[in-house]
Amino acid sequence: SWDFRRNRNGKLDAGDPHRGVFAALNAQFAAIGDADDIRLRPELRFYQPVAGGTIVAFKVAAGLLFPFNYGDSIANEGNDFTATARDLQLLSFRGFFSGGPTSNRGYPFRGGGPHAQLPFLSQFGTSNELQSTGGTGLWELSAELRVPLTEAFLGVVFIDASDVVRQLSDFRLTHPHISPGLGFRYKLPIGRLRFDWGFRPPYMQRLGKQYLEPEEGGPADPEEGDSAPFAINLAIGEAF
Repeated sequence: SWDFRRNRNGKLDAGDPHRGVFAALNAQFAAIGDADDIRLRPELRFYQPVAGGTIVAFKVAAGLLFPFNYGDSIANEGNDFTATARDLQLLSFRGFFSGGPTSNRGYPFRGGGPHAQLPFLSQFGTSNELQSTGGTGLWELSAELRVPLTEAFLGVVFIDASDVVRQLSDFRLTHPHISPGLGFRYKLPIGRLRFDWGFRPPYMQRLGKQYLEPEEGGPADPEEGDSAPFAINLAIGEAF
């Protein structure tokens, strides 16, 4: 990684960046055990101060997973229950997910992207519920405006967008999962206490449609709409 983030005093500071650039490439190679794959996650962050101490921050990230010994049953939509269960279980460990306090903040943790009934025990739901399966492809975009309110408090306006696809060949821009929101920060000795509220506006999750399909994390009954189209995140430290 390359970290050139600096605080207001011009010192290198990853915890309270006011200007600078951060770039990283996380590369993993799995060859021992059940999974044989290559996993890449590049990321770029940019910070720039503007008038009144306000900071503009951007993040762009992607995820690319190249599995060599699993995933065929998902790609081919086969009827082999054992193979599908194995592939989905490996994808749940090695695949990419979107949603949560450091991702798309309009969605709950792992809430964005393809959903299905998982044929194995999962900590995120029961076997008869549609749960996020993860995917081999990911893109994320985030932008923030960080405005100082007092010496200890900051207000934030943000917008996040992202998508996850099970297969890299299914890359798309039709499901941007756009989530604007508001947040507050309170400076503590251990870092900033962060509160973010993200909203999922209709017609901005899937272009041309009011709501996402249930298989994409949308409401179970599209006729009734999304009963809680927002997510609340509480954490320590900035989202990026």
